[in-house]
Amino acid sequence: MPSPLLTPVVDGLGYPESPRWHAGRIWCTDFLSRTVQSFGPDGSRAVHGYLPGQPSGLGFGTDGQPLVVSVYDRKLIRFENDSPRIAADIAPFANSPLNDMAVSESGTAYIGVLGLETAYLPHTEIGSGRVVAVSADGECRIAATDLGVPNGIAIAPDGRHLIVAETRGRRLTEFRIADDGSLADRCEFADCGDRMPDGITIDAAGAVWMGCPFSSEFVRVERGGRVLETIPVPGKWAIACVFGGPDLDQLWCATAQTTRDELFRGKAAGFLEVCTPATPGARLPGRE
Repeated sequence: MPSPLLTPVVDGLGYPESPRWHAGRIWCTDFLSRTVQSFGPDGSRAVHGYLPGQPSGLGFGTDGQPLVVSVYDRKLIRFENDSPRIAADIAPFANSPLNDMAVSESGTAYIGVLGLETAYLPHTEIGSGRVVAVSADGECRIAATDLGVPNGIAIAPDGRHLIVAETRGRRLTEFRIADDGSLADRCEFADCGDRMPDGITIDAAGAVWMGCPFSSEFVRVERGGRVLETIPVPGKWAIACVFGGPDLDQLWCATAQTTRDELFRGKAAGFLEVCTPATPGARLPGRE
């Protein structure tokens, strides 16, 4: 089966991260402009806020309000009518800057802690990565440890399992979400071989699409690691992806033209691109 072709829809971004579909719009954060943005089907752009601590992971609370990870000051920020406020201070639970996030049906935010000195230089490892769980009322706890640079995080369509992309570990790791929001029954979902996974999303068949920046491709893998499809993006980093559109049949992909050195110097040209794969996404319980 031929791979779907990506069509660029949004340009003019710096380094787009954590694409999310919400309320009929595609949302993302931008490392370089340090903004949270969304885009309508007609291409209309809205800037929802600026975070000096650099936004990364993006999600939505049970009331639909945006939740954003602030990387370097290690906080979870809630936007109310585009006005930011601190929802949780994660610094006491984080040994390093933060990264991506997934939000469960109950409003618990699962936030990756890199285990790196900065978000740009993977060789500056200073400790093992972890996942911090933040409840809807702002209570924090360490939910998982000993992760090899946790990057993309996604909740399975059943709402009861969570998958973490370990970039340094070159694997996808799965946890069961217990009734109290803790993570249990850790197991390997897929060995990624030489690929280094970044942002991920899960389709209706339970397969994972993962962005692989350094090999310039989006890859669909099933449990056990067999590769089902690839979408190459030559000359770009394949950063992250998410299902969107009214029927969740569109795969929205964040890409950027950059290198590690250029990104460290704040230079990148980012895009949001879209295609229609054969298998659509699945709605999470309690979500639109």
